[in-house]
Amino acid sequence: MTNSVNQKQNAFKVASITTIVVGIVLLVYMVMMESEPGILPIILMTLGTISYIFVEVKTNKASNKYLRGISNKMNKRLFIILMGVTILLIVPLVLQITIGTGVDGQGFNWKLNDFLIFGFLLFSTGLLCEFVLRKVTSFKKSILLCGVILLLLLLIWAELAVGIFNISGFSGS
Repeated sequence: MTNSVNQKQNAFKVASITTIVVGIVLLVYMVMMESEPGILPIILMTLGTISYIFVEVKTNKASNKYLRGISNKMNKRLFIILMGVTILLIVPLVLQITIGTGVDGQGFNWKLNDFLIFGFLLFSTGLLCEFVLRKVTSFKKSILLCGVILLLLLLIWAELAVGIFNISGFSGS
């Protein structure tokens, strides 16, 4: 019984990592072809990272070796969140270094504040999901709440990127 559960968890981990890799490849492709990253690769990378974190959290709850101490488990989750944010920030950094602004000014043109805002959004989303996972006892409710948090992240990101709600002083161009 435990063997089939471990196989399912490993399959979900592989699917999560595959989703992240597909998002990165699509991001590079879209930037090279269209000179814009688009929202789909960011959605794929974010969903892959969050699903991987959920599998890790579920695996850690089921495994006795991770129940040594509450602070140890909390530190591991925070480390996973920090690593996820760092990995997701490395992708635009690499694109900025390799593609840059381009000859005609069209390209991947992020400034320091773009990286800071993206990092803040990702880290705060991760911390909010961590808070939900700690405080909400029902797994279904925690998935739902984390989905709402992720949806808010995507809406804020889309508003900052292209201005879908046209909020003066907040919208992108």
